Amino acid sequence: MSSAASARPLSTSTGTAAVRELARGMRPGDVLLAVDARSYFPLAYESGRSSHPTTLPGPLWFWDDGSEPAFFGSGLIDASRSVVPRIAERGGRLTIPGLAPNGSIWIVPLTNDDYELGTFAPLARGEVVEVSRTVVRGGGYTTPVVRLRVAPAAP
Repeated sequence: MSSAASARPLSTSTGTAAVRELARGMRPGDVLLAVDARSYFPLAYESGRSSHPTTLPGPLWFWDDGSEPAFFGSGLIDASRSVVPRIAERGGRLTIPGLAPNGSIWIVPLTNDDYELGTFAPLARGEVVEVSRTVVRGGGYTTPVVRLRVAPAAP
């Protein structure tokens, strides 16, 4: 299925494959952001389940820009797990809890690559840049695991 055209069905095995890749690639000082609640839930499940969790070295946050339709489930995510852009982008620099100065921001668009990456405003504005993209497969579907870094400040 094309990753760009439309939302793909959620597959727990795709989430499992993504979290395993994150466990290999993430480092302390990195953060995982879910830009869509439909991606947040499988990632939270895989990294936080009580039986055989995959431990990630950094926190998982929901990027709550307030534009997501309620039926995506964003209202079910506790505010303590959310990052609000108007607060995170204050002062002209992206500040996300747990993100070290040289840390990476990871995004796994489990439902729709174009929507999730396209609505992450810091990427669209060039405030973060893509460092790498690894495609993982699970449940007959593929999804990218995207690593971003805060762009260097302009001179």
